[in-house]
Amino acid sequence: MNYKLEDAKKAFYKISNPYPSNSLINNYKDFLKIRDYLHFYQFNIVVFRKLLKLTNDLWLSSQRISRYSLVVTLKRYSKNTSESFDNKTNQMLFTLFLNSIENTDFVTKRQSPQIQQLTNSLLKDRILPEKLVIWLCQNTYKSTHIINRLLRFPAKSKAVSKWALSNFEEDNLRSRRAELIGWVLNHNPNYVVPERILVADFEYMNKVDRQTLKDIQEYNTFSQEVDKEFGDLIEDEDDRFQEYREPKFTQRFYSVPLDSKYSELCLSVPDFGRMERDFYSGLNNIRLITMQWGIYYSHLPDDKKVELMKPYFNEETYWTTLKIAKKIKSENLLKWLVQKLDK
Repeated sequence: MNYKLEDAKKAFYKISNPYPSNSLINNYKDFLKIRDYLHFYQFNIVVFRKLLKLTNDLWLSSQRISRYSLVVTLKRYSKNTSESFDNKTNQMLFTLFLNSIENTDFVTKRQSPQIQQLTNSLLKDRILPEKLVIWLCQNTYKSTHIINRLLRFPAKSKAVSKWALSNFEEDNLRSRRAELIGWVLNHNPNYVVPERILVADFEYMNKVDRQTLKDIQEYNTFSQEVDKEFGDLIEDEDDRFQEYREPKFTQRFYSVPLDSKYSELCLSVPDFGRMERDFYSGLNNIRLITMQWGIYYSHLPDDKKVELMKPYFNEETYWTTLKIAKKIKSENLLKWLVQKLDK
């Protein structure tokens, strides 16, 4: 490869920022010629659709192609527009998302999660026909990305509200409580989450996080023992166990105190005893904050959100109220907040 030529071409396309003709990509050979430069072009929906169709058409083929490269190029090119897509294009994106989840034999195990993440990102904020939303509801646990597409669906949907009500106390969704509440509020704006559900969420997430910590401790102990016994025989660093694997604990929207005894290992491990004391002593405020975020995630009109937010405000929930007011850009809520604090 002539690297100087490639660098010069990229610089040229970046500065010239050309508008592509509709016939820029008609087949995989055309794609290979342009894939390294397409993101420098202005957005043309016809070109985007052609590349999207090409990717879907070739996904199940025996032809030697790089599906990963096709998806990456689609994602990079999509960033050149902020416009909404039409229903046909959104349905094509859904087909690609489906291929990435159900037809994984055509990509490597390493590429598969990356491709799913990219196709999921391409669907973000896209409104889908109800029949496709129903498919997502019926296949929730095929991928964590399906859960994200349901909980973050950008418009009201009877199917998603029904799904949220049916799965409201599923263990796999307990860390997504505020988003679930948002979908229930779409259906019933007067809903208030019971404390028993928040307690069940807390205890379940603690159980999961304690097991995560136990697994990591066992892994780190085992890796040290292997390295001690066989370290001299392992020449390639890539073949060694990673000594201190970083644990991934459940995400929580309230403050999580950290256990100082793990700080020397640069591990962020919850202090479970202190967290439990903080949770139960502040349970009422946690419910207020949870409801505020539920209102934020709902698809209710902004004036209705402001009306619902007010009863959940106090000195302890101030930062949450302020953050949400900024996110929804609500002058009315900020004005009310100023008046409340100025008394």
